[in-house]
Amino acid sequence: MPIHETWIIKSISMGLFAAAFLFIALRGLITRKPFLVPTKWLFFLMMLIFLPNFIPLANSSNSAILGSTTWMLGLIMVLLIVFFWAIFKGYSAYGVTDRSFRKTLILSLDKLKLDYTEDMTGIHLKSEDVSLRVAIFMGTGQIRVKGKDAGKIIDKIAPVLKTELEKPDVEFDIKPFLFYFVMAAIFVALAFFELSLVQKIGNL
Repeated sequence: MPIHETWIIKSISMGLFAAAFLFIALRGLITRKPFLVPTKWLFFLMMLIFLPNFIPLANSSNSAILGSTTWMLGLIMVLLIVFFWAIFKGYSAYGVTDRSFRKTLILSLDKLKLDYTEDMTGIHLKSEDVSLRVAIFMGTGQIRVKGKDAGKIIDKIAPVLKTELEKPDVEFDIKPFLFYFVMAAIFVALAFFELSLVQKIGNL
Protein backbone atom coordinates (compact mmCIF):
# COMPACT_ATOMS: atom_id res chain seq x y z
CA MET A 1 0.00 0.00 0.00
CA PRO A 2 1.44 3.45 -0.94
CA ILE A 3 2.57 5.58 1.99
CA HIS A 4 0.09 8.37 1.21
CA GLU A 5 -2.81 5.91 1.41
CA THR A 6 -1.55 4.78 4.81
CA TRP A 7 -1.49 8.40 5.99
CA ILE A 8 -5.07 8.86 4.78
CA ILE A 9 -6.17 5.83 6.82
CA LYS A 10 -4.29 7.18 9.86
CA SER A 11 -5.97 10.57 9.39
CA ILE A 12 -9.40 8.92 9.30
CA SER A 13 -8.65 6.91 12.46
CA MET A 14 -7.51 10.09 14.24
CA GLY A 15 -10.68 11.83 13.09
CA LEU A 16 -12.82 9.03 14.53
CA PHE A 17 -10.80 9.16 17.74
CA ALA A 18 -11.38 12.92 17.95
CA ALA A 19 -15.10 12.49 17.26
CA ALA A 20 -15.45 10.00 20.13
CA PHE A 21 -13.59 12.31 22.52
CA LEU A 22 -15.65 15.28 21.38
CA PHE A 23 -18.88 13.36 21.94
CA ILE A 24 -17.87 12.56 25.54
CA ALA A 25 -16.76 16.16 26.13
CA LEU A 26 -19.88 17.81 24.71
CA ARG A 27 -22.24 15.42 26.48
CA GLY A 28 -20.73 16.35 29.83
CA LEU A 29 -20.34 20.07 29.12
CA ILE A 30 -23.92 20.40 27.86
CA THR A 31 -25.80 18.19 30.34
CA ARG A 32 -23.59 19.00 33.36
CA LYS A 33 -24.37 15.53 34.70
CA PRO A 34 -22.16 12.47 35.31
CA PHE A 35 -22.84 9.43 33.15
CA LEU A 36 -21.81 5.79 32.92
CA VAL A 37 -20.51 3.90 29.87
CA PRO A 38 -18.87 0.48 29.31
CA THR A 39 -15.08 0.81 29.43
CA LYS A 40 -14.79 -1.41 26.35
CA TRP A 41 -15.32 1.64 24.11
CA LEU A 42 -11.76 2.66 24.99
CA PHE A 43 -10.52 -0.68 23.65
CA PHE A 44 -11.95 0.04 20.21
CA LEU A 45 -10.50 3.56 20.27
CA MET A 46 -7.06 2.20 21.07
CA MET A 47 -7.37 -0.19 18.12
CA LEU A 48 -8.18 2.75 15.85
CA ILE A 49 -4.92 4.38 16.84
CA PHE A 50 -2.66 1.31 16.79
CA LEU A 51 -3.84 -0.68 13.78
CA PRO A 52 -3.01 1.88 11.02
CA ASN A 53 0.61 1.95 12.21
CA PHE A 54 0.99 -1.72 11.26
CA ILE A 55 -0.32 -1.35 7.71
CA PRO A 56 3.02 -0.37 6.10
CA LEU A 57 4.80 -3.31 7.76
CA ALA A 58 2.06 -5.73 6.75
CA ASN A 59 2.78 -4.81 3.13
CA SER A 60 6.56 -4.90 3.33
CA SER A 61 7.50 -8.56 3.71
CA ASN A 62 9.64 -8.67 0.54
CA SER A 63 12.79 -9.78 2.33
CA ALA A 64 13.50 -12.30 5.04
CA ILE A 65 14.43 -9.52 7.48
CA LEU A 66 11.31 -7.46 6.81
CA GLY A 67 9.21 -10.61 6.86
CA SER A 68 10.47 -11.64 10.31
CA THR A 69 10.02 -8.06 11.57
CA THR A 70 6.44 -8.06 10.34
CA TRP A 71 5.75 -11.33 12.13
CA MET A 72 7.27 -10.01 15.36
CA LEU A 73 5.24 -6.80 15.20
CA GLY A 74 2.15 -8.83 14.38
CA LEU A 75 2.71 -10.87 17.53
CA ILE A 76 3.16 -7.65 19.54
CA MET A 77 -0.11 -6.38 18.09
CA VAL A 78 -1.94 -9.54 19.17
CA LEU A 79 -0.48 -9.23 22.67
CA LEU A 80 -1.54 -5.58 22.85
CA ILE A 81 -5.07 -6.49 21.79
CA VAL A 82 -5.27 -9.16 24.52
CA PHE A 83 -3.78 -6.74 27.09
CA PHE A 84 -6.18 -3.89 26.27
CA TRP A 85 -9.15 -6.27 26.18
CA ALA A 86 -8.22 -7.48 29.67
CA ILE A 87 -7.76 -4.05 31.27
CA PHE A 88 -10.75 -2.37 29.63
CA LYS A 89 -13.37 -4.36 31.47
CA GLY A 90 -16.17 -2.98 33.58
CA TYR A 91 -17.67 0.50 33.42
CA SER A 92 -16.42 4.07 33.57
CA ALA A 93 -18.26 7.02 35.08
CA TYR A 94 -17.39 10.49 33.78
CA GLY A 95 -17.85 13.72 35.69
CA VAL A 96 -17.92 12.17 39.17
CA THR A 97 -16.28 13.13 42.43
CA ASP A 98 -14.83 10.57 44.79
CA ARG A 99 -17.68 11.10 47.23
CA SER A 100 -20.50 11.08 44.68
CA PHE A 101 -19.25 7.97 42.88
CA ARG A 102 -18.83 5.87 46.01
CA LYS A 103 -22.15 7.10 47.39
CA THR A 104 -24.11 6.21 44.24
CA LEU A 105 -22.38 2.82 43.99
CA ILE A 106 -23.31 1.94 47.57
CA LEU A 107 -26.89 3.13 46.98
CA SER A 108 -27.05 0.91 43.92
CA LEU A 109 -25.87 -2.14 45.87
CA ASP A 110 -28.42 -1.41 48.59
CA LYS A 111 -31.24 -1.11 46.03
CA LEU A 112 -30.27 -4.45 44.53
CA LYS A 113 -30.15 -5.93 48.06
CA LEU A 114 -26.61 -7.20 47.55
CA ASP A 115 -24.85 -8.03 50.81
CA TYR A 116 -21.33 -6.56 50.81
CA THR A 117 -18.33 -5.66 52.90
CA GLU A 118 -15.84 -2.91 52.14
CA ASP A 119 -12.12 -2.73 52.88
CA MET A 120 -8.95 -1.22 51.40
CA THR A 121 -8.93 -3.70 48.50
CA GLY A 122 -12.48 -2.98 47.34
CA ILE A 123 -16.12 -3.91 47.82
CA HIS A 124 -16.82 -7.62 48.28
CA LEU A 125 -20.23 -9.07 47.52
CA LYS A 126 -20.68 -11.94 49.96
CA SER A 127 -23.48 -13.85 48.26
CA GLU A 128 -21.96 -13.58 44.78
CA ASP A 129 -18.26 -14.19 45.61
CA VAL A 130 -17.40 -11.11 43.56
CA SER A 131 -15.16 -8.12 44.31
CA LEU A 132 -15.59 -4.62 42.92
CA ARG A 133 -12.43 -2.56 42.41
CA VAL A 134 -13.12 1.16 42.25
CA ALA A 135 -10.61 3.71 40.99
CA ILE A 136 -11.21 7.44 40.62
CA PHE A 137 -8.90 9.89 38.87
CA MET A 138 -9.53 13.42 37.63
CA GLY A 139 -13.30 13.13 37.65
CA THR A 140 -13.40 9.67 36.09
CA GLY A 141 -14.39 6.60 38.07
CA GLN A 142 -13.79 3.04 36.92
CA ILE A 143 -15.33 -0.14 38.23
CA ARG A 144 -13.65 -3.47 37.58
CA VAL A 145 -15.09 -6.75 38.77
CA LYS A 146 -13.30 -9.94 39.75
CA GLY A 147 -14.80 -13.29 40.61
CA LYS A 148 -17.25 -15.87 39.36
CA ASP A 149 -19.94 -14.47 37.02
CA ALA A 150 -18.32 -11.05 37.28
CA GLY A 151 -19.73 -9.93 33.92
CA LYS A 152 -23.31 -10.76 34.92
CA ILE A 153 -22.96 -8.98 38.24
CA ILE A 154 -21.55 -5.74 36.80
CA ASP A 155 -24.21 -5.74 34.07
CA LYS A 156 -26.80 -6.07 36.82
CA ILE A 157 -25.35 -3.18 38.84
CA ALA A 158 -24.71 -0.84 35.87
CA PRO A 159 -28.34 0.15 35.03
CA VAL A 160 -29.09 1.03 38.67
CA LEU A 161 -25.82 2.94 39.03
CA LYS A 162 -26.53 4.79 35.78
CA THR A 163 -29.91 5.92 37.14
CA GLU A 164 -28.38 7.05 40.43
CA LEU A 165 -25.66 9.07 38.67
CA GLU A 166 -28.23 10.91 36.56
CA LYS A 167 -30.09 12.26 39.58
CA PRO A 168 -29.87 16.08 39.89
CA ASP A 169 -28.34 16.10 43.37
CA VAL A 170 -25.22 14.12 42.36
CA GLU A 171 -21.99 16.14 42.49
CA PHE A 172 -20.49 16.96 39.09
CA ASP A 173 -16.81 17.32 38.12
CA ILE A 174 -16.12 19.16 34.85
CA LYS A 175 -12.40 18.27 34.57
CA PRO A 176 -12.64 15.08 32.44
CA PHE A 177 -14.80 16.82 29.85
CA LEU A 178 -12.36 19.71 29.48
CA PHE A 179 -9.56 17.17 29.08
CA TYR A 180 -11.46 15.24 26.39
CA PHE A 181 -12.28 18.49 24.58
CA VAL A 182 -8.58 19.42 24.44
CA MET A 183 -7.64 15.90 23.31
CA ALA A 184 -10.27 16.04 20.56
CA ALA A 185 -8.79 19.32 19.31
CA ILE A 186 -5.29 17.81 19.31
CA PHE A 187 -6.37 14.76 17.30
CA VAL A 188 -8.22 16.96 14.81
CA ALA A 189 -5.04 18.99 14.34
CA LEU A 190 -3.01 15.79 13.85
CA ALA A 191 -5.51 14.47 11.33
CA PHE A 192 -5.31 17.68 9.27
CA PHE A 193 -1.51 17.59 9.52
CA GLU A 194 -1.46 14.06 8.09
CA LEU A 195 -3.81 15.11 5.28
CA SER A 196 -1.63 18.12 4.48
CA LEU A 197 1.36 15.80 4.11
CA VAL A 198 -0.65 13.60 1.75
CA GLN A 199 -1.54 16.66 -0.33
CA LYS A 200 2.12 17.73 -0.52
CA ILE A 201 3.16 14.26 -1.65
CA GLY A 202 0.39 14.28 -4.25
CA ASN A 203 1.70 17.59 -5.66
CA LEU A 204 5.25 16.26 -6.06
